[in-house]
Amino acid sequence: MALWNSKIEYGTASKALHWIIFLVLVGMSIVGLIFADMERGPDKTSLMQLHASTGLLALMLMVLRVLVRFKGEAPAPLDPAAVMLNRVAALTHGLLYLLIFALIGAGIMTLFTAQVPVPFYGLFQIASPLANDHAAHEVWEEVHETIWWVLTGFVVLHIAGALYHQIVKKDDTIARMTHGVKNPPWEE
Repeated sequence: MALWNSKIEYGTASKALHWIIFLVLVGMSIVGLIFADMERGPDKTSLMQLHASTGLLALMLMVLRVLVRFKGEAPAPLDPAAVMLNRVAALTHGLLYLLIFALIGAGIMTLFTAQVPVPFYGLFQIASPLANDHAAHEVWEEVHETIWWVLTGFVVLHIAGALYHQIVKKDDTIARMTHGVKNPPWEE
């Protein structure tokens, strides 16, 4: 199994980052949903710091993912004749990346507009360059939540597409991002 992407499948680096980022985002979502309904206090503050630290980790992982994505080739579509389906898949992937970056950016702006530094698990923090602005903070908080809902919809679409390929088309789409393609439909 190759480290970098090939024409046939995703490399180990892309696969690992895909699943790690997925788990990080699910974990952040759970923590965010929990602290959203909590009263102010030390428990909520601890969860918010964990959420923000993990958001910064997600940003680092996404930057690494983009770099890895452009290191090797992009795997070719399994069915080149399915032009519209391939365009929808490419658009969905692009929007997933964009929405994840936007979500993280909106989360950072939510903190910065409250003049709260972005922590990283107690190791360091990034100070807010902005003045405290409650109205802007409220707007960025809404933007962050709205992007999360839109991203969640695209993740569901992404999963539905993967299941469509597995169940209906019976192709190697899921294998390309998990255990690997055993019998590629073309020569490399």
